[in-house]
This record gives sequence, structure tokens and C-alpha cells, in this order.
Amino acid sequence: MNKNFPSKPRKLPAALVTTAVAAALSVPLVSASDSNVSREYDSGNTSSVTVPMQFRNGATHLRVLSDVNGTAMAEGDIIFGDSTKYFNPTKLRSSRGLSNEIYGTVWPNGLVPYQISDQLSSSAKSKVRGAIESWNKTGSIRLVERTSATASAFPNYIDFVDASQCASWVGFQNQGAQSIYTGDKCSEGSMIHEIGHALGLLHEHTRPDRDSFVRINWDNITAEKSHNFDILDDSILLGDYDYESIMHYGSHFFSKSGNATITAIQNTNVEIGQREFISEGDANSVAELYRSEFSLATSGSGSTDAGDDIQLDLFVTNNSDMGANSMQVATTVPDNVELTSFSSASWTCQQAGAGADVICLTPILADGASSSVSVNLSVTETSGDITLSSELTASTYDTDPSNNRDQVTLQAQGAANDTLIASNHTPEPSIGAAEVATSPPAPQTAVPVAAAATAPATKAPVSSAGSDGGAGGSSGGGAFGALGLILMLMRRKVR
Repeated sequence: MNKNFPSKPRKLPAALVTTAVAAALSVPLVSASDSNVSREYDSGNTSSVTVPMQFRNGATHLRVLSDVNGTAMAEGDIIFGDSTKYFNPTKLRSSRGLSNEIYGTVWPNGLVPYQISDQLSSSAKSKVRGAIESWNKTGSIRLVERTSATASAFPNYIDFVDASQCASWVGFQNQGAQSIYTGDKCSEGSMIHEIGHALGLLHEHTRPDRDSFVRINWDNITAEKSHNFDILDDSILLGDYDYESIMHYGSHFFSKSGNATITAIQNTNVEIGQREFISEGDANSVAELYRSEFSLATSGSGSTDAGDDIQLDLFVTNNSDMGANSMQVATTVPDNVELTSFSSASWTCQQAGAGADVICLTPILADGASSSVSVNLSVTETSGDITLSSELTASTYDTDPSNNRDQVTLQAQGAANDTLIASNHTPEPSIGAAEVATSPPAPQTAVPVAAAATAPATKAPVSSAGSDGGAGGSSGGGAFGALGLILMLMRRKVR
């Protein structure tokens, strides 16, 4: 596979994800970031304890935690927190089955704030920034730097801190600063791996179907590390097993003899445990993990006489319980139509010149929220019917792109009482910025982020300036219903 991430992934997600989001596990597992991780962790004063972790579906899975210099970790690089919580007998008894505070969910709206410690060397900072850039190129999530100016807006964030090992929490912790351990010993690929954990990904080799794809050579594994190769029976699979996943253990991780601990059995020529690039499966897994469902409705009014204005109202609704980011509506207009102004609290609009597409952008659309923008267009010369076609895209993966297009047609002056015709149609799906696959995957009942089947409310979005409720544009939730659109058009006076 090309080690540069493809601009438009073509297949469904292939990684094992946090079951906190997928409605199974609620506690992290451990991982190894690079080939020296076993030496790194064995070098400290390390003991271990087996802790029953509660799954959200009611099942329990035993995880073995190691005390690494006062930090409880599993599978080599997954942080559980202060080791005294687990290695103190009294506190351990009180923590059994309570893991929601440890095992994270997804980051709200797919936006992941971060800051990089000044204590890191310039080399370590460079590797962290390279890893961040790699994940941002996948498009489905966005890591944004947290500065003094934006600190109040981002109370929860990833904090890249200096340490002697590479490690991360799994998923969004909702506890303020959330460390990713890094330093000069950690490669850029290791940082990609740890960010993958922070986004919600687990180790590929712990999938329930792994024995069909790899053989675990138990006799070659250091005895006290064998728990790192346990299968998570209740975890959720997304896509096919991915040998190339950056979340996969390497073939010799935790070897006691120098012989392979994991052997591929279906593709014997593939490299497992690479720490160089985000695989297509990794990117699609994150896209699936942060998937949403949003829709577009439009309406318009005005005259087609030269010099007169047309008002185009765009209504965007998030129909799921997962927020979306980097929303864009592109409206195709005739050559004689030019953008003059727009009105919205959370959208910005621009046009390169008369006849060019009118592009409106907003950074996020929160779960269940509706947002709108009114665009004023000028007709530079007398025209016949004018059709304005709009399409909604986003960085976030949309499970149903068929409702992302709409158009309105304004008839020429003097024709049929200047009737405005609003046409909601379902054009053939096309690959856009918001779409990861040509056919959206069927929602899994175990994954709560896929809420497209939830009945939307029918409250119409508000289109006036300042009505969007700030960033995210929330003005009541639910889809902009067909009845609401008809009633609105009946009330609107056409000049």
C-alpha cells in the first residue's frame, strides 16, 4: 500500500475501536508503540494486578495492569491513571467494575484540542506535529492547537508531555488535561499510534476474529506480558482485519527469545506492527467512529429583474447524536448572479466573482442541532428562471449523503404570479468531502453514534442573524421537516 494516506478512502473501517463508543467496553486496554516498548517497561520497578473491568453491555473482562513508575498501564502504552488506585488493596476493592471515568468516549464534534509541553525537545515537538498533521489529513477529525486565547473554549484537551515512554489514554476522558506521554525515544509513527488511542482506537491484534488472521506464538512471549495478547471477545469490529494498521502489534513485541510472537497466516509477506503511516483501514475506522448524519434544505425569494436581489436561505440539520465539523455548503449559481451579503451568527460565506459557486462555512454543527444562513444574491442582468443548487459536505463521515443536496427555482418576472418553486430532490450520491465510502455502512445497533433512525423533531430552524446560538449553530434540534418548509414558503412574500 502507498504509505501516503489516500485522499478518499474506499473501504469500510478496519480497526478495533473503543467499545465505550461502540457500546461495549468502558475501560482501556494496553498497547506497545514500538519495538523497544518491552525493554522500556521492564526496566522500571514494575508489578502487576488483574482487575475486572466492566463492559457497558454488562459483560466483564479481566485486564492486567502494570505499575510503571507510579502509573497504571495496560498492554504497554494505555494509561489507566495513578497506580495507587489499583495497587492499593482498599482502593482496588472499591474500583471493581467502575471504569467509565477511565475508558473514554469520542471527542465532541470530532474536534480534538491539544497543546505541546515546552519541556519537549525541538525534535520531539517536530515528531508530535508530524503525527498531528498525518491524522488531520485523514479529514474525519480535526486536531486543533489550544492557545492562551482559546483555552477557555477548550477545557478538555490532549497534553503532550515529556516522559520516558510512549503512552496514551483511550478516547475522550472529559477530565481537563489528558496526557499523551512522549519524548525523544518516541518516533513520529509512535505518536501517530498514541494519538490513535486518544481518538478511541484499540490494538488490532485483540479483535475477536484475530485467530483467523494471525497466530500468537505463546511460547515465545515473556510470561508476565502474555496478557497483552488477550482477545477482547465483546469488542466491536469495524471492517476487515487490517495487517497494515498502525494500531497492530509488531511481530516480535514482548519476545523472550528473539523469535516472533505474532505470525501472519493469511498474508505471510505483510509487515505487521508498522509505525510509519496511517493505513486506509485506520483512517476509515476513525471516520466510522465519528460518523454523523446531517441534511440540507433550502428556500428562496426575490425577483429575477436586473439589479434586484434574491434571498437564499440554507438550513442545515444534524440528525444524529454525534457532532460534525468543517461543514460547507456550496451553491451553484448562474453567471449573472453575484453574492452581495450574508446573515448568520456562525456561518461565513464568500464567492470568487459573479457566476462562481457561493461557499458557506461553519466550523461545527453540534449533535441534534440546526443552523441556518441567509445569503443575498444580486441579479446583474435580466434573466429567465434562476435555479440555485446547493450541496452540503463536511469533514465528518455522513451515513446518508442522499439528503445533502437541494435546489430552488425562481421563475422569471411576470410568469405565473412570480411563483417560487422549492424542489427537494435526491440526486445520485457522489463522493464528496463528507463521504468516506461510495455506500454508507449499515448502522450497527451496538454503536450509539449511529442515530440516523432516531425520529427527528419538526421545529424549523431560525434564519435570522444571531439565531444560531453561537458556535455550532444550535437553534433547536431535529430535521427541517417538509411541512415546515411548505408553511414557510406560503408565508414568504415574493417580490
